[in-house]
Amino acid sequence: MKANELRIGNLFRDKYNTKNHFKVCGLSENITFDYITFNNWQAEPIPLTEEWLLKFGFDEEIKDYLGFYRFKKGKFVVVREQNVYGYPYEDYEGNEFDLELEHIHQLQNLYHALTGEEL
Repeated sequence: MKANELRIGNLFRDKYNTKNHFKVCGLSENITFDYITFNNWQAEPIPLTEEWLLKFGFDEEIKDYLGFYRFKKGKFVVVREQNVYGYPYEDYEGNEFDLELEHIHQLQNLYHALTGEEL
């Protein structure tokens, strides 16, 4: 994981106890998680799963073999093909692509970048 992927509000889990989740509250030389500062932090990204999408408020729609997860009946959609999640988009020439999303913080950062709101 790269430090430049971090943003305040991102969720992570404890490397040794994956049931413990932390929220980034501050960034400086140290990273502050939920009022705890770690110098040698042992956090790791949380894998993106259907369970997390539903927790965030996405609704599932099934079309053919693809799963579509639409956020609160809006235009923000995450697509699942088998166990791979992606964000579909078109470039200026109309070519379609999927931006692969593996972790919760990637979805949080993308959603914030596109909407200006927190997920």
